[in-house]
Amino acid sequence: MVNECLLGIISSLCEQINTGTKLVAEIGIDKTYLAYAKKIIQDENCKTLFKIRPYKRAVLWIYKYNFVAVLIKELYFNKKNSNYKPSVSDIWISGKLFGYSDFEIGKYLKEHGYINEPF
Repeated sequence: MVNECLLGIISSLCEQINTGTKLVAEIGIDKTYLAYAKKIIQDENCKTLFKIRPYKRAVLWIYKYNFVAVLIKELYFNKKNSNYKPSVSDIWISGKLFGYSDFEIGKYLKEHGYINEPF
């Protein structure tokens, strides 16, 4: 059952990426399904980067274009300090990368104390 659900979710994300409605998608999974997830992504003609997290979890970023991998690595892999707090520009870039509207990014920045009033 879990594999079928995972297959459906990942296939749907890959379809959105392949049709151009998403540039990149992110999904968290149990790391025991990592090889299975990577195979699905490859079969759907997409690419993936992943990072292992605590408690048997993995985060996968699914994308199609090579330049997206550069953005993902810069935003999520190249931060040396585990206490790193993203900058306003990091949040803006990440929000746009994942397709969030200007309004939603501004709202997020306000809610998390980065700015006083976005609008």
